[in-house]
Amino acid sequence: MVKWEFNLNLLLGLSGVLDISFAEIARRSGIKQQMLSRYIQQDFVVSVGTLIKICNALRMPIYYFVAENGVSVIPERENATIPRDDWHSIRWDGQAAESVFYKNHISWTDVSKAMVIKSQNARKRFLEGTRFPVDEFFDTCSKLQVSPYNFIIDRNRPEEKKRRNANRKERQDVPQGFRERMESAPADDIATLRKEIEELRATIGTIQGQYNTLRQDFGVLRKEYNALAYRVNVNIDTINNSHLSIAAEPDTDFEKKSTRKDK
Repeated sequence: MVKWEFNLNLLLGLSGVLDISFAEIARRSGIKQQMLSRYIQQDFVVSVGTLIKICNALRMPIYYFVAENGVSVIPERENATIPRDDWHSIRWDGQAAESVFYKNHISWTDVSKAMVIKSQNARKRFLEGTRFPVDEFFDTCSKLQVSPYNFIIDRNRPEEKKRRNANRKERQDVPQGFRERMESAPADDIATLRKEIEELRATIGTIQGQYNTLRQDFGVLRKEYNALAYRVNVNIDTINNSHLSIAAEPDTDFEKKSTRKDK
């Protein structure tokens, strides 16, 4: 079982690690210095959005701020940041929550129980992400046993770099034109897939509406069928009763003919 936690010690010692003042960190991050001081003093809880903003501004991988099973890393100054040319912006992908929880057989009720809040609030917290307190986020990931990197997309992680390097080796024999298309394919595929998902959801909504309409029409037809069946049964009973009455009546003409012949 993996436990993820926020590496608060790195945030507290960030000025010393980077050899810059907290005022400069605040300026680069676009965060008010007073607010950053309150984060440092632990008066306010750092949100996921704030942490991502700090990492992107300083070009620091977010995994530095994540302690795994109690093991945290305070990077050396020369390794703390990534050169601009090699840097990949970190982002929050709240839309991944649906697929991640579905694949792990986790319902929103399970998520709400882990977070001790209502299901709709848990869903909103994951979809928005920016105001998600980091302590609560990592604690929820630990309880549900889903990696926080499913939602925080950080392509600067060593695992991501290894994967990209492996892909590059596989593409060495591919012509340049096709190689460029392959490099751009993942982002295009994701955008296309999301568009198709939205179209599919719209189609499902339309089908659901048509189903409800057909269900109502079926109810009406069923009532009409029952009424018609009742009338048919009544008519059949009437006809049967009429036949019985006719069969019971004597044939007077036949009796008269028989009497004349006897005479």
